[in-house]
Amino acid sequence: MTVFAGKTNEERIVDGVLTSADLNFDDVWLLENADGAPGPSAWTSLAITGPAPAGRHMHTAVYDLTNNRMIIFGGHVGSVFENDVWVLQNANGLGGAPTWSKLAPAGTPPPVREWHSAIYDAATNRMIVFSGTTLDNEVWVLEHANGLGGTPAWSRLVVTGPAPIARRGHSAVYDGANNRMIVFGGRITGGLYPGDVWVLRNANGLGGAQQWLELSPTGGAPPAREDHRAVYNASENEMLVFAGWRASPTDQYFNDVWVLSHANGLGGTPAWTELTPAATAPAKRELHSAVYNPGSDSMIAFGGSVTPTSMLNDVWILLNATSE
Repeated sequence: MTVFAGKTNEERIVDGVLTSADLNFDDVWLLENADGAPGPSAWTSLAITGPAPAGRHMHTAVYDLTNNRMIIFGGHVGSVFENDVWVLQNANGLGGAPTWSKLAPAGTPPPVREWHSAIYDAATNRMIVFSGTTLDNEVWVLEHANGLGGTPAWSRLVVTGPAPIARRGHSAVYDGANNRMIVFGGRITGGLYPGDVWVLRNANGLGGAQQWLELSPTGGAPPAREDHRAVYNASENEMLVFAGWRASPTDQYFNDVWVLSHANGLGGTPAWTELTPAATAPAKRELHSAVYNPGSDSMIAFGGSVTPTSMLNDVWILLNATSE
């Protein structure tokens, strides 16, 4: 597992007064044996020379497994939002020296943003970005997103029909076999939490018209939230949601685990199920990261925030993540 950037909160004494300041990082860390497989798990800080993205948080990062490249987009840098795209070659620390390169995509770029979502279609080398602090509900596609095979280029998808309300702090996962993006939750204007699930057909801009479909899952739904994380089990067509936060009606952090079956809207009626994993659960949190290993059906979660001023750097593994 490779982790880039983020923020922490540091208390300082200024003129005799205790204050706090956000610190944005630009470092890259690698966790070996991240899923608990035999062998020691160890963190390594990757030594990267040359130009690098500015420290930031609320950006997105997607991974091109075939070419071992991590692609980051946007985020919050200092007091401004960004819409830059950077690619880290040899992102897992193997195959050569890790090196950053900044892309210069053709076309009009998306407006600057943070708190958005991004997914990656490896088959077509496209990154799909949705919503964020711009509070629009636009969908943007970056072709040649890993910097290989042609000139990277931005385009905004023309999506017809009903669409999800613009939001931030939502999650998005991708079903590559059916070219569908699945969006859950987040916060909308007015501080409201819809807790809805939407599927975008032909999400990479190819294969037909782009259309949103709102799902109506059965079962008890998760409490609506933002700043959670979701992963996707393609073989079972299940989306797993972990943790998150909401501000209203009361400030509440979560560490619950939910699975949505038939998550792409195909093959049966979507249904929510809350899992009850054995053993001690991680602390409640938001703004963590999570990845899924299909080989071991495990979700690996890292870090996050347990209060506005308290951050974590722990790693947890949920085995048998989408089944009990």
